[in-house]
Amino acid sequence: MRRQAEASPAALGAEDALQTPLADRADQINHIRQKIVATTEGGTITGEERRREHTDELHGAIMSDEGRPTDYKLTYIDLLRRALDDVPKSFADLQNDAMKRISARLQGSG
Repeated sequence: MRRQAEASPAALGAEDALQTPLADRADQINHIRQKIVATTEGGTITGEERRREHTDELHGAIMSDEGRPTDYKLTYIDLLRRALDDVPKSFADLQNDAMKRISARLQGSG
C-alpha cells in the first residue's frame, strides 16, 4: 500500500491536486510501519529496535529457559501486546477512510 501511494504521484501530472494527499498517505502508512519494524535503510547496524525486535528478544529469552516464564517476562508480553493494539486499528482507519476517498478521487480523474 505504501509503495502504491509513493508510486502513484509519478503517474499524475506535477500539478495534480492528488499529489499532496497521496504523499500524506504514504507518510501515514510509513509511520504505522515504523511502529512495528526498524526502518533505517542502508545496511548499517544502528541499534534501532521496534516492537518486532523486542518481541524476538523476548521469545528468545523465554525459549532459552527451561522453566516457566518469569513474572517480568509475562508482564513484558502484556506490554508488547498493548503496544501493538493500536497498530491494526490505525491501519484499518487509514484503509477504510483516507484510502477509500483517494481511490474514489483517482478513479474519478481517470
